[in-house]
Amino acid sequence: MSKIAEVKIHPVSIPLAQTLWTAHEELKDSSVIVVEVRTDDGIAGYGQIHGSPQKAICEWIARFGELIRGMDATASVAVWEKLFALTSPRPGGIGGRDGLPPPLPRGARPQVMAAIGGIDIALWDIRGKSAGLPVYRLLGAEKRPIFTYATGGYYRLGAPDRVYAEELAGFVAAGFRAVKLKTGGGTVADRGAARARGARGHRRGRLADARHERPL
Repeated sequence: MSKIAEVKIHPVSIPLAQTLWTAHEELKDSSVIVVEVRTDDGIAGYGQIHGSPQKAICEWIARFGELIRGMDATASVAVWEKLFALTSPRPGGIGGRDGLPPPLPRGARPQVMAAIGGIDIALWDIRGKSAGLPVYRLLGAEKRPIFTYATGGYYRLGAPDRVYAEELAGFVAAGFRAVKLKTGGGTVADRGAARARGARGHRRGRLADARHERPL
């Protein structure tokens, strides 16, 4: 039985050449946290997290790594249940009388769940490697073609429409079957139609992401 020996955290953040915007916030960097779980018999599993703030998520991963050390690395459900139980009231939980941390603060739920998710993905990776199978086979799926699309058109203040058209045309040239366009920072008619020019003339689908837009 493979046991969890160590949980390592690899935060990565790369500044963008130009600030981009969603309809809600600016994006100055591209960030990801890679969670590495190692077993006592030398297997390494990896999970990937997108979330913020990175420092807070990394702190939760470190805390959880100590709690799950020594557990069966292929028992991902048991690990999930142990960590998820920390997010809810439980018998003996007040004050940590059951030996585990008290119920975690509700305000930290996004970062807590991101940390748990990264560990869970890494453990599934270990399960696949231990069984010599890709994870999709462990889940009972089959290998078959899937529909893919690329998301783009993030806002660049002052950029002309041709910038977005060139970006989307690049997705089409790369073989994506559809492109999804950001529209929530302007009107669907003005922004979406302009950006769709990048896919015009190609037999590709077009989707719009209005980012919860509502009329004023």
